[in-house]
Amino acid sequence: MAGRRGRRGFSRVAKRKGDLVWVTTIVAASTLENTVVDNALLVIPADWNISGNFDRCTLMGIRGWLGYSQQAAATAGDATAYYTAIYVTDAGVAANSMDPSLATDYTEFDVLWTDGFSLTQTTGTAGFTPSRQLEVKTRRKLTSQSSVRLSSFIDSDTGAPRVNTNGVIRTLLKLDSA
Repeated sequence: MAGRRGRRGFSRVAKRKGDLVWVTTIVAASTLENTVVDNALLVIPADWNISGNFDRCTLMGIRGWLGYSQQAAATAGDATAYYTAIYVTDAGVAANSMDPSLATDYTEFDVLWTDGFSLTQTTGTAGFTPSRQLEVKTRRKLTSQSSVRLSSFIDSDTGAPRVNTNGVIRTLLKLDSA
């Protein structure tokens, strides 16, 4: 089992058992208002395309948890929300391309899961937010050019809120012979 430190402060570990590969991603990200952010790369070809032996795999499921914390006050009259989504795209698509607050992006990307909440803290920072459990069952075919990402967005707000996202996300891949 090998670990490595990734971009944006998340770390990843892949464990292979037979033709199944578990990829674990530790999410530690912060989202500013009015900015689309890919908080984590959940699956990249290097996680499972070991020495080029496999060109395809099947994403069997996603499990884990995510916790959110509002770190800066929002404005009561702005009805500000935090949106997040897990989606599949081509690895060549630029980072931060999927905006989970736009309905049109749900037709452009293969979205597997969505979540969100209203920012209600108008002074200081928010208290404890219960974590969300992830149990996404899916059978998506991936190629060595596919990427699975966690994206987030906060509406524009005059108070400039920020939301921190932490969690552990595990993806199960079944290797397909070439």
